[in-house]
Amino acid sequence: MYEDRHTIERIGSILRTLDENRRPGRRAFTGTVRMKPIGYNERDTIHEDCSNWQTLEEGALWGGKDAHYNFRFSVQVPEEMEGLPVVLSVTTGANDIWNTDNPQLICYVNNEAVTAMDMNHNEVILTDHGARGETFEIGLYAYSNQPKTNFLNISLAAKDNIVEDLYYDVRVPLETAKELPEDDTARMEIVTALDHAVNLLELWEVERVGEFTGINETDAFHRSAKEASHYLHRSLYGHGMRGETVASVGHTHIDVAWKWPVRQTREKAIRSYSSVLYLMDRYPEYRFMASSPQTYAFVKEDAPALYEKIGERVREGRFESEGVMWLESETNLTSAESLIRQIYYGQKFFLEEFGKKTDVLWLPDVFGYSGALPQILRRSGIHSFMTTKIAWNDTNRFPNDLFNWRGIDGSGVMVYFITTCDYQSAKRANATRDILQYTYNGRQNPSQILGTAEAFQNRNLTDEFLTCYGYGDGGGGPTADMLEVSRRMEEGIPGLPRVKQSGAAEFFRRLHKRIDRRSDVPEWNGELYFEYHRGTLTSMAENKRNNRKCEIAAQDAEFLSALAANYEDLPYPADELEKDWKILLLDQFHDILPGSAIEEVYDQTAKDYTEVLDSLEGLQAAAKKALFPQGETNCLYVINTGDSEQSGLVRLSAETAQFFRDNADSKAPIANRLQEEDDGVWLFVSGIPAKGYRRIYPEYEGNTIEPDALSIQENGEKIRIQTPYYEAVVKDGEITSLIDRGNGRQLRAKGADPLNHLLLFEDRPWEYDNWNIDAGYEEKQRPFGGVTSCRIGKTGPLFVSVITERNFQHSLLRQEMIFYRDNRRIDFVTDMDWYDHQILVKAAFATDLLTDHVTAEIQDGVITRPNHRNTSWDQAMFECCAHRFVDLSEADYGVAILNDGRYGYDALDGTLRLTLLKSGIFPNENADCGAHHFIYSLLPHEGDYRKGRVTEEADLLNKPLTALVGSYRGERYSAAYVDAPGVYLDTVKRAEDGNGLILRFYEGHGATREVHADVAHLHPESAVECTPTEEKIRGAKNVLEKGQRLSFTIRPFEIRTFRLGCTKF
Repeated sequence: MYEDRHTIERIGSILRTLDENRRPGRRAFTGTVRMKPIGYNERDTIHEDCSNWQTLEEGALWGGKDAHYNFRFSVQVPEEMEGLPVVLSVTTGANDIWNTDNPQLICYVNNEAVTAMDMNHNEVILTDHGARGETFEIGLYAYSNQPKTNFLNISLAAKDNIVEDLYYDVRVPLETAKELPEDDTARMEIVTALDHAVNLLELWEVERVGEFTGINETDAFHRSAKEASHYLHRSLYGHGMRGETVASVGHTHIDVAWKWPVRQTREKAIRSYSSVLYLMDRYPEYRFMASSPQTYAFVKEDAPALYEKIGERVREGRFESEGVMWLESETNLTSAESLIRQIYYGQKFFLEEFGKKTDVLWLPDVFGYSGALPQILRRSGIHSFMTTKIAWNDTNRFPNDLFNWRGIDGSGVMVYFITTCDYQSAKRANATRDILQYTYNGRQNPSQILGTAEAFQNRNLTDEFLTCYGYGDGGGGPTADMLEVSRRMEEGIPGLPRVKQSGAAEFFRRLHKRIDRRSDVPEWNGELYFEYHRGTLTSMAENKRNNRKCEIAAQDAEFLSALAANYEDLPYPADELEKDWKILLLDQFHDILPGSAIEEVYDQTAKDYTEVLDSLEGLQAAAKKALFPQGETNCLYVINTGDSEQSGLVRLSAETAQFFRDNADSKAPIANRLQEEDDGVWLFVSGIPAKGYRRIYPEYEGNTIEPDALSIQENGEKIRIQTPYYEAVVKDGEITSLIDRGNGRQLRAKGADPLNHLLLFEDRPWEYDNWNIDAGYEEKQRPFGGVTSCRIGKTGPLFVSVITERNFQHSLLRQEMIFYRDNRRIDFVTDMDWYDHQILVKAAFATDLLTDHVTAEIQDGVITRPNHRNTSWDQAMFECCAHRFVDLSEADYGVAILNDGRYGYDALDGTLRLTLLKSGIFPNENADCGAHHFIYSLLPHEGDYRKGRVTEEADLLNKPLTALVGSYRGERYSAAYVDAPGVYLDTVKRAEDGNGLILRFYEGHGATREVHADVAHLHPESAVECTPTEEKIRGAKNVLEKGQRLSFTIRPFEIRTFRLGCTKF
């Protein structure tokens, strides 16, 4: 196709000429620019007198890490631009369109904030009809996140609308033709029409740069340009489009934190939404969608006038508030309650601010999706879920882009992958079945419109596809260029799918109508595992542990505060709890909690978690004081905020321990019932009800086991331990032998490394250092070693311990291995001072168990995963997520690894390895450096995880029993005595609207149960099921029997939420 190629080249040359003449008369600004370095959130200083500011010399550089500046200058409309649109251009020398550190500015014209500017948005139209000599006072509030390398290049130009129209009229079909095969009839039609159009142009007298004297719309060039445009719209546009439709919505992905702190995101939102509103004024067809109520809240607080304008556009239906969650949260590491609160607060905000709830969960950039999520969504009234991130898999291309996703309980939600990508990439991937990465930062050009349709793998189900376009991650959004291109594509171009502006929610409603009754929609069961960014399960490990501590503390504070309000009229601290929850939810953003943000972000989250924990512990203390005030006759109580009845150790304060001693029966010696340590006195108690308490009698409590059931002794380099459950040998902090006394079974695999074998791996991923663990990470490994001490630690009637100290290069590890008299758990209380980099640390347990899967806890349930590498899908799952435990069991015996804040693990054959630390270097070069304190546990058990009470033991590890002395409040109490095994009472709280109590149960064994829960202590008047977000369910009936018992059926892994009507609420 020799002639076709040369014709395209000639058209391209003429297109460049048109581009050069779209902004005639450009002149560099040569006046005085005043500059003032300022601090964050000082943008209002842009309005002050600038006469004393320093002068920015021509060619001078500015910038810096997280640096802010004000610039002021004045421009005048020159004589030759009178009556014309006048454009101000500002560039900074940045040329990487995806560099989120490029300078970003807010442009003020005559003291009014007009729009944001960056390298992708570098023009602002000062006036559509310039008046000679008219002066504009310009202010630029600038942010830079890179070294002092920025320029400030300012220019004025006229805008030639006729030339610009023709430029886009030619460019868009030309780009389309270049994407199509040479023998494609649509390409031939386009090239023929464009060739004729450019031949109509009279370019003989096109003015050269520097010769501008104005725009004469009646000269030969402009007359021919209008004729060429008219010809194209008459002969080419609106003809020969493909049958598919690509619905298009403007969007900007704003990472709430990443390579910048949260505080900077507040201004990114202002800048991004300013650009959106500016462009909406110029493009009436423009539709834009933004998720994350948190960013709206930032704008409402910091820029109320801008927020009012957003509200106007929302009410018009052009600015779409969508997305469901408070922000785009991580979903693997967060608790079920956190996910529910993300939805609750997100929906509440949109309803209160804009009068509507949202329909679509919008999580384009999250690193995998829990199998618990479909149920939470479905029960919260959400039926649609959009993402793109699974397309970034490194091993397997996900087989569908539209499917029904079944969660662990069987609930289904429709999932749609936005397939935006370049057309040629889509064609190659479809031919080879290679990985094809989609983007949520589309560019709205012919290549990506074609790519969106070509990449979509389920075209038998729909011929309408969704793309979102606009620069993102650091915000920015669509540009005028994208909207001009989109305008032409919407008119229709041969060989291109039909394009239309559409809201996301509208698209999903249309899609549901197409597929909801179809039987051939693919299904995917279980989690959406992300074959990439596996290191985010561990990076910034202490931050993850703090998140879990806060999640637990929040639920405990709600439970205790609800009881105190119900029984003692203590005001329920709703405002304080909401504040704490929102801080916690903010820090669950998908680049914060996963550990993929800069160091400053984690300096802030450390402060956040301290603030939240202090607040929540204060609320708990106030509730306990109200429930158990000191009286003339006091009793000892043990409180269990956990989900199930518990037996275990409780720590007594010095005052509480003295009360115990003073009231102990002299006939029942306390020497074998208490164990005194530096950090407290310990007592074993049993039968403490879930979400409740029991009175403890010092006369006999804990006097149930033979005094000599526990022993520890040194034997050379080895330490031998005997408990009622085990005979163990420890050497250098590792268990070289562990025999279960109940069946004589040796747990350590024959010839394998000891149990609790600590390993170091050289962890240098190809890219995304703090995100990734590459498949070949095991190739270079070594034992932790460096043992400087291994000795007997604590001894006593209740537990004994072995303390091991190690060092490696710049880092130290101290670990206390604890064996208990009354518990099968073996705890590893670990303290690390870590100052090394790119090293992955794992604790390995090579057992003799034979099974083909492991069971890992996720939110309110479990999921099974392979512990073999049969298929490429199995091979890709070499690092997975577990919440409080991962279990490896045969039919009658198993082993679980529990933890109080570590999530990553791997399993192969009979070996379980818990990932303790990652220590990457980008974008946080000191990731995981510093002090770490955490506990993990080995729990051998009879049967599988159900019979072995693994969930209960993991709950106890994470929610230790507490003791206090106070006035008499009955012998035994539970918010709900549940008679069904494997059914857990996860949440007790006041309803968010203040009307009643909320009880949330879940089934954790994968079984259908008839549940009878005694709630008489709460004095309810009714009990009606509601959604997780506490809304009414149509047709739900009162399930309260005789004022004291809830009776209901619960299915495998189901979550059931009930609202109890109570007199006090």
